[in-house]
Formats: sequence, C-alpha cells, structure tokens
Amino acid sequence: MNFNAITLILLLSYSLTAGFSCAFGASGDRNNNRPVFRSDIPPDNTVFDPVEITSDALSLTPRHFTVNDNYGFFPTDDSLTIMDLSDLSYPATVARVPITWCWGSVSATEEYACVTSGEKILYVVDIENVTESHVVGSVEIPHYSYHSLISGDLLYITCGNRQDGYHSGTLDTLNIIDVSDPASPEIIGSTETGASVSGIVLDGNSLYLSCNSGIEIYDVTDPMNPVLSDIYEAWNIKDFAIAGDHILIANGDYFKIIEKSASDSDRIEWVFRDFFRSCYNVCVKNNIAYLFGSGSDSNGETFYKLRSLDITDIPNPVEIDNIDFQSGSYTRMRMSDDYIYVLDRFRGFTAIDVSDPANLEKTDSFYTTDSTLRVFARDGYIFLLKTMGLTIVDATDPDNEQIVSQIDLPYQTGEVDIDGDIAVVVSYGMMHIIDISDPRNPSIIKEFDSYEIYGDNVKVADGYAFVSNGSGISVVDIDPPGNSHVLTDIQFPPNARWLFVNEEYAYISTYDPEREISKLWLYTLDLPSSIKEIKSIDCPYVSVIGIDESGIYGLLSDIAYWRDPNWSAGWPDSSFTIGCVNLNPDDPASIWNAPDGVSPDEMYIGNTLSFNGFPGKIPFKGGLAYINCALVPDEPGESAYPAFSYTMNDIDDFHIIDVDRSEGLTVAASFDIFDYGLRDFDVMGGYLCSSEYNLRIFSLW
Repeated sequence: MNFNAITLILLLSYSLTAGFSCAFGASGDRNNNRPVFRSDIPPDNTVFDPVEITSDALSLTPRHFTVNDNYGFFPTDDSLTIMDLSDLSYPATVARVPITWCWGSVSATEEYACVTSGEKILYVVDIENVTESHVVGSVEIPHYSYHSLISGDLLYITCGNRQDGYHSGTLDTLNIIDVSDPASPEIIGSTETGASVSGIVLDGNSLYLSCNSGIEIYDVTDPMNPVLSDIYEAWNIKDFAIAGDHILIANGDYFKIIEKSASDSDRIEWVFRDFFRSCYNVCVKNNIAYLFGSGSDSNGETFYKLRSLDITDIPNPVEIDNIDFQSGSYTRMRMSDDYIYVLDRFRGFTAIDVSDPANLEKTDSFYTTDSTLRVFARDGYIFLLKTMGLTIVDATDPDNEQIVSQIDLPYQTGEVDIDGDIAVVVSYGMMHIIDISDPRNPSIIKEFDSYEIYGDNVKVADGYAFVSNGSGISVVDIDPPGNSHVLTDIQFPPNARWLFVNEEYAYISTYDPEREISKLWLYTLDLPSSIKEIKSIDCPYVSVIGIDESGIYGLLSDIAYWRDPNWSAGWPDSSFTIGCVNLNPDDPASIWNAPDGVSPDEMYIGNTLSFNGFPGKIPFKGGLAYINCALVPDEPGESAYPAFSYTMNDIDDFHIIDVDRSEGLTVAASFDIFDYGLRDFDVMGGYLCSSEYNLRIFSLW
C-alpha cells in the first residue's frame, strides 16, 4: 500500500460512544458484482440541504397495530400509517394520516379507524376511501391508552399511566365512546379499573379486562353506566380470549382455561404446563385455540412456537400442529379472517395461514428497521445490525427503498464489516461469515462460537477478519469463506477502544484509566506469516475510528467526565477539537516520528475546528467528514444513557466538514435533524443513513 501521500487522522474529544467502533473498515473489491452507487464526492458548488426520504415501510416502529380486511393500521409517532398487507413481501403504504404523538391504541372497522395519541386525544379517521383517509373528529381522553376495541358505534378504551410494562400503580379507567357521529365522538360512560390493563375482550354485553388484579368483568348493557360484575383473581396475565363458556389465558408461566360463568368458589380451572414454559399470546376460532410461547427442548435449547389446539374437549386440549419461530421479542398477536399476525418488535410481522389448523403455514414476513443498532451503507445497499439479526435494505432507488432480506442471528449483534461479497458479523456469542453476493438471498457460510472467537468489534481487509475483544485480536483467514479458520491471536493491553486494519497495517487504540491517557499502537501485517508491533505513542484521550480514501483519522477527547470521578451524578459541559495530522508510518513528519515531548495535538495540519458536545462517529468520504455532535442535558442529574449520543433539538447536531489536506478544516454545513439519541449512521453517495430507533434516510444534496 502506498503511504507517500499524507494520511489524515481527525483528532477530537473522546466519548463513551467511541467505545462502540464504527463499521467503516476497508472494503476490498473481491467478487463484488454489485453496481457502483452515486459518488461520495459532491458536485462543484453543492448546496447541502438535507431532505428526509425514508419510505414509510422503513419508518415503522411497531408497538401497537391492528389488521382489518388486509389493511394494517400502525401508529407511527407522527402519523397513522395504513398499509396494504395483501402481499407482505412488498407491503404498500396507501395512506399516512398526520397525528401528533401517534403511538397509542388503534382499532378499525371497514369505515373508521380510532387511534389515540400521546396528547391524550382520541382521533376518528375516515378510511372508507382508504387512499384518502383523513381525521374527521376527535375527543380528549383521561390519560394514555394502549388497549381498545370497537363494536358497532361504540369504542371501548382503557386509559392509564401504563406504557410497555411500566406503570405508576394508579388505577386505570374504562371509557366508552359513542362514535356514531364520527365528527363529534363523545365519552358517554366510564369507570375505574385495575391498573396495568393488558387486554380487552367484548362478549355480548360483558366486557372483560385483564389487569394487575386478574380479569375484571363489566356489564356494559347500559354503556353510560358500566358496572363491575365479577372478577377472577390472577396475576401475570399476558393475553386472554373467550371461547363459549370459557376463558383462555396465556398466564406467562402456563396456559390456563377457566369457566367464565361460575363464582370464584365454584369456578373450575384447568392448568396446562406441557405446551410452553412461557405462554405469551392466545386467540381462538371455531374451537381451535392458537397459543404462542417459548420453552426448552430435550437438549435444553430454547424454542418459540405457534401451536394450534383442538379444545372441543376442554379438559383435554389436543395439539394438532405447530410452527417454529426464531427467538426474539414477540409482543403482539392479532387474528384477522384466516390469518394470524405475530409481531416481533426486533424483526417485524409474520403472517400465518390458519385456514387449515392442522396445517399451519407461514405465508410471508414483513420486516421493519426498528431496534437498529449499527448502520453500514455501500453500493446502494444498507446493512442494518439489529438486536438479533442482519437486515438488508435496497436503496439503489432512493425514492423507493425496500427491505429485501433478513438473516436471524442467535445472539445480540455487536458489529459488521464487509469485504466484497462477504459480510462478517460479530455478536456477543458468535462470529458469522455471510455471503451477500445476492442481497435478496444472503446465506450464512460459516460460524464460529465464543470458544473459538470472542469479540464485539470486527474489521475486514484483504481476505482477513480481525476481531477485537478489548484485550486482544483474533485474525481469521476468510478466503475462501467456506474454509475460514483462525490464524493467530494478538494480545495487547486491555481497554481497547478502536481497531482499524488495511492490507499492510493494523492500528489499535487503548485507554489506561489509571494514567487517564490513551495509546495508539501500530502493527505491520505480513499475513499469513507474521504480525509485528512497530511502535506505540501516548495520545491523550484518543481513539481512531474511521477511514478515508488515502488513510486514517481518529479522535482526541477532552470530555470532562473522563477526569471527573463523580460524572455520573450529573453531566458536565463538554467540547472537542478536530484537526488533521499525518499518520504515515514512512513519513518523518508523521506523529509516529514526532520528536520527544511533542504530543499529537501539537502536529495539526492547517486550521482546526471546535464543537460543543461530544462526537458519536465520523465517516470520512469524498473529502468530507460527517460528524454528529451529541449534546448533554443542561442541568446536573438529568438522565441520558451515555452509550448512545444524546441530541438537543434546538442546536445544530450534524456537521459536514470540508477536509483540505494542506489548509485544514472548514464547516461546509450544519443542521439540526435528529430528534432522539442517534445510535449509528453512515453516508453513501450523498445519502445519510442513520438510526435513532429505526432507519432514517436523508438526501444531503
């Protein structure tokens, strides 16, 4: 590799997020048959003006949903998104109805959808002409709502402080709303209920609610005066359904059936522990119960299944079929006609055809980008590491991005890097080598378990994968991928923060908390025969995290909480400086060859820049550096989790830096475009691909 040109590193203030290394290792061109995407170099006289172009299918954050007549209704923060789910391979957004803080309960008929917002408002949406859906009426409700159902002209909703399992312990309320006049919905009846309502079912004139005290039964014959008529005391109810004279309960630890008409003292109940260790969801149709849950097989391996049970003989339910699911975080199950929709908040939706209960069949899956942890963008494709999988987005047509595939992985993912048609993913339990030559059909070629390789940081170059675990590096020969094997292990001081490799050198940064100083380490690579340490230098609070076309750039931090033992009691003010330095090992002017007593921050080339906050990561492409500045809360003691960037809405938090290798740095543009904690981002051909909780894509020019 030619290092005659000045190699750059950007030195700036170190943050905890620097511990999460960036996914921009050197990409070789081995076997890469995908077309070259738009250049990273902007046209002359470019005016940077970020415009979000994220497609609706990518921006879903599914927590609550309902399905009616092949249409899915999704509260998605700033709108009610309505999607045609007749073909889950390519779900089509047919309408977006703007609604502020739209993340509550939703119910729908053929004519109207009713959705609640974080502003404690119920909105009635006319969906008769679904492509022209619009709000026709609204009414204030007592509190947040996460469960509702609609029957005829009446909407039944529960309101309380509960959200995703957390609650204040106060009572909830049942509210009955007349929507016969959609333009003027009106609360006509209400009553207090138990706290933390987890389900709601209407059976004739009886309304059943599951809550922290059990299942409460309300007589709603007079909707203006709902009356508590009975209660079945229980705990840990995840879901329930009504089947004739019986209540089917997913009780967390087991499946239970109880009589619904008898008093507590005479009520018969049947408990079944053989189907699942943990039972999450239940629904029923025509004496067939469908249970979703998890358990352990004879080898102790955890499984997730949907089971169909014939409950004609209540005391003796008979399993007639089951279907396997990947491990995940399953939160909702809904039934519509002959389909059951299972929601995994990390992956998305899977539809199961239950028209023949003895032959359950997965029809298709609709993936989402929710819970994205890492972003890697290249050649028009975006590779997303999610909590337990790799999702691939086709963005070759930026006006119509689509999720084209997903590979489920058994452990929480840590990092990804790509070399040609090979992706290497490390998780906290395994390393996976994946063929991505066809992004629509990726396949795992080989895996290593934690006994062979352990780490959460990977870089790939020239047919080798370098996996860092904080105290050393495993070097893996991945060419050919099917014969991948560990070559050697390198040991170095603990607290490694960053790793970068190319065909000739490996650069590693470590942090010494006792000396409050970082070190940069330089190794030569002559693989497969040798790896040799050349030199190490003190770089106060430095961590190298990126690459440009000609070299390397890094971080030099002056964040106050590294020096303040009480930083956790409150967030201090912070700022950082970035500048260019020469990191060419063969150049006498590089920081590796600095005179004694001269620190790297005394060897900047040209002018430097300073910013408030601290940097998350800094991709460097096409002569431009891209910086997201996380900003800390103003008041000591305010909560913000330091592993992810924390941004404020009223201050510019994203900067584009023009890097001149002789004159230094200038700010090309600054924007305030992120609302929440930015987890990761990459830039590809002028498109910013970012993850807050799901994928957001911006066109920068």
